Amino acid sequence: MTEQRIYSINPNSPNPSPINKFEQPVVQVSAGYNWAVFVLEDGSAYETKRMDLNRNQKKLNVKPILMARCGYTHYVLLSREGDVYGRGAISENYGQIGMGESKNCKFPEIIPFFKEKKGELDVVSIKCSAYCTFYLCENQQLWASGYNHSGQVGIKEIGPNQYYPVKIGDKVTDVYTDNCSYYVFWKTEDGKVMGSGKFGNVYKLELTNCKELKQHEIIDMAVGCTQSLVLTQKKSDGLQELFHLSIASLRKINLNFNSPIVEMSSGKKHHFIRLEDNTVYSLTNAGILNRSKHNLPICKSGMKWTVVCSSCDTIFLEDLPSNERNTIQKDLLLSYENSLGTDLEIVEGYRIHKDFVKARIGKPIDKIKEVISGWKKEDLDLLFLWMYTGRYSGKKQADLLGSLLGINDLFKTKIMDTMKQLWIDEEGKNFTILVKEEEYMGEEEEQEEEFVEIPVHKFILYARSGLYRDMFQTIESEQDSVTDQSGKIPEAIELFVKYLYLDKIELTADEDPALVVEELINAAEFFQLSDEKKFNREITKIQKQFKL
Repeated sequence: MTEQRIYSINPNSPNPSPINKFEQPVVQVSAGYNWAVFVLEDGSAYETKRMDLNRNQKKLNVKPILMARCGYTHYVLLSREGDVYGRGAISENYGQIGMGESKNCKFPEIIPFFKEKKGELDVVSIKCSAYCTFYLCENQQLWASGYNHSGQVGIKEIGPNQYYPVKIGDKVTDVYTDNCSYYVFWKTEDGKVMGSGKFGNVYKLELTNCKELKQHEIIDMAVGCTQSLVLTQKKSDGLQELFHLSIASLRKINLNFNSPIVEMSSGKKHHFIRLEDNTVYSLTNAGILNRSKHNLPICKSGMKWTVVCSSCDTIFLEDLPSNERNTIQKDLLLSYENSLGTDLEIVEGYRIHKDFVKARIGKPIDKIKEVISGWKKEDLDLLFLWMYTGRYSGKKQADLLGSLLGINDLFKTKIMDTMKQLWIDEEGKNFTILVKEEEYMGEEEEQEEEFVEIPVHKFILYARSGLYRDMFQTIESEQDSVTDQSGKIPEAIELFVKYLYLDKIELTADEDPALVVEELINAAEFFQLSDEKKFNREITKIQKQFKL
């Protein structure tokens, strides 16, 4: 696996400072004033002091985590099972974690309010401002708790501190705020963007009603302490434009980029922007844009820097592409794009592999059809890309969750968990590889031929094998079996087919390791495996294990 790099930058040390490596790739990081939280690929999470990112990295005793968000003196976690955890605040308690006036958690604890309402009010996304937390639910309701002296949680009448979550909006699709912000903005399904917090003499603002934005669609915001960036798309030509928002004014920033903006993040007095070509820029609160002078290393090929601003620092996470974590995600896209073996049109224009999608999302197909009927094409594209690859097409995870409200369980099954389920489930396999096993009955007796059947999903073979990809484009679609010519040990061929599903080889001492390895190598060459490097690493591990 390609080594992942993580750096931090602060005003006193403009050169990147490396952060200690973790045992698995970090897939998400969030940082505030007191803490930074790192979420690893398996869902485990670590907290560390923001000012000392390289020491005391403490593993949290929580269920596998989907999302972590830090405020100024607190953080909130959302587990893959839908539980919401709160940690903090150390000193001032304004209700940031929604657990009551006297509750300051020294370690993450499940927030009782949402635990008691599970099934009725399921949280799918979380965001933290300086002293507030915002909970976006499956039913598109937005709830909030925390400091409210200027109406930050959206309802001025409820008083200065909201110690328990309160509903502040309906039909909400996206939420924009950051760890040092005293404001929150949210987008509704009709495209309106509402803001709460003190804007001059008002406590609530419809940003899309501003005359400068009448012909624009807001697609992202980086919300700072008192000033924010607003990324828009013109309705006439779809071109991006960037605006600088303060309490007093909204003004366009005249900038010419050679690449679209794909990510923005804000701290207390600074903003960072990443372009599609991976160029990173910094922006001061005065609205003067300068190329970053922090000597950030050039990102490795195929990777991207994810930019996360804390109160004063900035963390740069070298995000590994999905196909570095496992080659299956890249290969599955081939089957989806070519519709091979798709047996269900889930909505008009979108065909899927029913068994794969059922294993992937854990909900009945009819329920999915009901939820996504009437969705925009861009959201459908995002959904199906995620279903097959686990990738977000440049969108932040929270944006994805906001787009896919209504299928909460969708986010509880990883690609590899799906593949394991498909390998175990024999019922849905629609193709058979016949492996000839020769048995010699004696010198003068005739050789007897027997075939061992290895069932497999046709679309898996199409995705993972160049040989079968070519074959399926020429043979009749009704053909449901083929005789394998790659070897004479059925156990080795079955082990190889299992590798196509699981991306790993598990060999026991009961078999002849040297002979099985030879057969596996022959099979990989015969099948025209899509990614030989990953396979060769697995073979090397076996050779070391059995000292071959």
